[in-house]
Amino acid sequence: MALEKKTAESIALLKEILAREPHIFCASLLLASILYRDNGRPEEAISIYDSLLHEGFQDQVLPDWLKVLTLVNKGVALGEMGKPEEEIAVYDEVIDRFGEAADLPLRAQVARALVYKGVTLGEMDKSEEEIRVYNEVVERFGASEDLTLRGQVARALVNKGVTLGDIGKYEEAIRVYDEVVKRFGDSADLPLREQVANALYNKGWTLGDVGKYEEAIRVYDEVVERFRDSADLPLREQVADALVNKGVTLGEMDKPEEEIRVYDEVVERFGEAAELPLREQVAKALLYKAECLLDADRGEDARVLFVAGEKEYLSSEKLKSDLASYYPYLRSRFASKGEPQEGDKTGLDITRKNLAPRLMGYLTEVLKHVDRSKQKEYFRKISDTKKRTDGFIRNDSRFASDFSFLLVLREWNSYTPVIPGEEESDRGGGYFILHAGEGIVIDPGYDFIENFYRAGGLLCDIDHVIVTHAHDDHTAELEALLMLFHRRWTAKNVSNRKPVSLYLSAGVQRKFAGLLDLREPKFRRVVTMCPTEKGLAQRVRLNSETVLTVLPAYHDDVITQNSAVGLAFEFATNNGTRKVVFTGDSGLYPVKLDEDGKKILYDNNEETPMPDVGGGKGAL
Repeated sequence: MALEKKTAESIALLKEILAREPHIFCASLLLASILYRDNGRPEEAISIYDSLLHEGFQDQVLPDWLKVLTLVNKGVALGEMGKPEEEIAVYDEVIDRFGEAADLPLRAQVARALVYKGVTLGEMDKSEEEIRVYNEVVERFGASEDLTLRGQVARALVNKGVTLGDIGKYEEAIRVYDEVVKRFGDSADLPLREQVANALYNKGWTLGDVGKYEEAIRVYDEVVERFRDSADLPLREQVADALVNKGVTLGEMDKPEEEIRVYDEVVERFGEAAELPLREQVAKALLYKAECLLDADRGEDARVLFVAGEKEYLSSEKLKSDLASYYPYLRSRFASKGEPQEGDKTGLDITRKNLAPRLMGYLTEVLKHVDRSKQKEYFRKISDTKKRTDGFIRNDSRFASDFSFLLVLREWNSYTPVIPGEEESDRGGGYFILHAGEGIVIDPGYDFIENFYRAGGLLCDIDHVIVTHAHDDHTAELEALLMLFHRRWTAKNVSNRKPVSLYLSAGVQRKFAGLLDLREPKFRRVVTMCPTEKGLAQRVRLNSETVLTVLPAYHDDVITQNSAVGLAFEFATNNGTRKVVFTGDSGLYPVKLDEDGKKILYDNNEETPMPDVGGGKGAL
């Protein structure tokens, strides 16, 4: 309410200025729009921006410097309203209209628009496009000596490093951070010093993330050494943050005494600071040190520090976010220590209210009996697995879309026993075809996803899944693929969300009927493949350059002997049509008929054995 009152007073004052000095009408409107935006009223701000852009003022044409500033601020307001596509369109207008300008104020706003565009693309999880925009900032303005432009270049490089780290390109991220330090490390200008500090801090974080703890600690020490005497709050915060992370890294290396000394240094340096960012880092140091003391069986000392850190934690929304999972765990160690509470005879009286802290308490007791290095290795593996899975779902394709190829993902036999012997351990498999920019999975059997991932494939590469029959060695990972398609479709900030098409034999469709909701948007279409009589073959167009013909196959398909199918692909290419035949687990041969024209089935007539066609899997 106080802010709204001040805003209203400011706007009233501006209106009075307008009445007395109409020649500053435009600047007053711009300031008023900023006040609207900062007070949570971006719609009104955009209305003013549009008025400026379309009507000008006092019958005068709006000068270019004011046009570009108004456009950039309009983009920011659109972003605050949650309209990223419109926001980017405004930034593109700035770049199109003023990108070739030689005037320094205009160039500065173009650089600002590009950086904001990159940030917005990152929020939309369009990482590759985001990186290209940051590269454009460096290419356009990297040679400038102007402080404002150098600041935007530094910011673009730091943001690029963060994005590279987010998509798992850690070595490239580190090289970008090194480039920031090389370009701007000797600058005395505060904005550039802050970006250098950001680059070094992020480099240390990245090194720790890949297990290079000694190198990470050296980088954190460099942050402290470079900026230890700075009075600038952002730089002091980076020093405090670097020290806290150094302590955490020493903990990862199982060096608790050194870890505690670093937390003590944080408290000694910043314990009396009144600025909220520094108080938050002190609170982290207190809580982390409390856990170290608890591990060392110094419970009373630990409790004193925990109470002090908890007070700051409860007063800070940022800390509540940063330590959302850690604080309940630590608090449970002091509150319950895994012991039954009063009135709890079994120690297992868990309700919705106390579920998280109680479970954390029991887990803590269990972990006391597990070697700390093994704990860390276990949780690191969990984290690495999650990162790989997230990357498999979210990353953009690593395949060149203008090439066509077939991947045989493992050599495997037609017969895969449920309990294989040593000589039968080579199992798993599946096939992948890329043509016309679309990926086709065939029979995702055992270990298909792992083999596909190791071959360079990602979930976004899959447009069609085809399964010829219902045996486990052809369907083992179909369920996992369906789960991953669902995760991709429902995940936030996924840029490569797209529906897939399923082509299933009748036996496969019956087997997985309970998992398929045909109304879900993640499925473009679900087609039942049916082997038919000669001349009536089922043909399905997968895309403009690929046609699938369903062929009969002689193979027991769990549900019925007649539902297994073979596949014939026709691929349109620059050199004519190429054909690939996939036999499934059967040979392709004419059906033998009796004198009345009826099929003679081998299991109904001992004199007509099944032809010896061997494994038959593969492309011919």
